[in-house]
Formats: sequence, structure tokens, C-alpha cells
Amino acid sequence: MLYIAHHELQPASSSWATEGPAPPFKKTKAYVNHPMSRWVRATPANYRWAAELGLALCAEYTRRFPPKVHATESRLRWLAAHPPPMRVEGEGKEVPLTIPPLCIPEYLKHTIGGGGGGGGGGGGRDNSHMSTTHADVVRAYRLYYIVCKSEFAKWPHGEIPEWFSRQTEWNALSTAQQSEITQERIRTDETRKDSGTKRGMSAMNETVVAKKLKK
Repeated sequence: MLYIAHHELQPASSSWATEGPAPPFKKTKAYVNHPMSRWVRATPANYRWAAELGLALCAEYTRRFPPKVHATESRLRWLAAHPPPMRVEGEGKEVPLTIPPLCIPEYLKHTIGGGGGGGGGGGGRDNSHMSTTHADVVRAYRLYYIVCKSEFAKWPHGEIPEWFSRQTEWNALSTAQQSEITQERIRTDETRKDSGTKRGMSAMNETVVAKKLKK
């Protein structure tokens, strides 16, 4: 996403593509349009925050697997030291760090900030009344990992975060909110399984047709 910021904010002929560690990450439409990619390149502060996060992850990788150094660390150090040109406010004032987008299921978004729980499905809820802060975003992503990622979220070489082991964000919800989230998660999983089955059947049918055409 840091590389995408360069791709989007500087011409392809710019020296950044050759001065940094080779080869630079290629531009893809999926990453360009991702909400987090747009957020990263929105302000210099956002870009710096993302670079610092990447370097912190690299430091954690080395801490867990010494003396290994993650392959992306040299690129992240270069990206952190060479931000692309970005917009500034009046009189040269820098645009401050903005609230990151919530790239999580809709049924979890209404549980943060001023959002309330209970009743109805999360997909059609009006979330415009929510008071979202940086702390709200952290709580939302923690809840996302507790609800949706607990099957694979493991810390074999590090300490389990207290918020995860104690399920802090989940226990802070009301019984009605917990029930609603559980039901939405079940419905989402069932829909995903049905969709996967249909794609699998479609792929099988295409294979059968292709074999018949070859004959």
C-alpha cells in the first residue's frame, strides 16, 4: 500500500522506482482501490503511520525468530525515508492523521463508538450516528479478531495479547449484541459456504465440458 501511494502520486518515470530496493512492488487495481490504500496516501501522517507499523511488525518478526530479518524490512525503511509528495492545508500546514477505515464485516461496525446493538441485521443499519475515534478503530479490529479470526490467531513464538485471552471487547458487549453478532456470523458463514459450493460446481462443470470438447 505504501508503494501504491508512490504509483498513484508520482509519475512512473520518477526516480523513486529505481532509487529504492529493487524491484518495487507492482501496481494492481485491487490494491489501488482498497480503502486502506486510499487512506495511506490521503495524508503524510497516514503514510508515516503505515510505514512505522510495517517496521514495528518487522521488529516483532525478528524478536520472535532471531536473528532473522523480514524480507520487506529494507523496502519499508526506504519507503519510510522517502514519502511521496502529498497535499497540505493552508499555509503549508500538514493534514493530520485521519481515522482509518473499518475493513470489517458490517455487523461488527455498529458495535463501536456511538453505535448501539440489539435488533435487526447489521447490513442495513444506519451507522451515521457513530462517534468513531482512533480508540474505536482499535476496539473494532480487536473484536473482529476475537469473533472472526480466533480459529487461526495463534502466538506460538510470542505472548498472547491480554485483550485476546480475556476477550475484553467481546465481554464489553451486551448479551443482545453478542447474540446478534453470533447470528450474523453464522448467516455469513453459511452464505460463504453456499457461494463456495456453487463456484466449485461451476468449475467442475466447466472442466467436464472442456474434456468433452477435447474428445
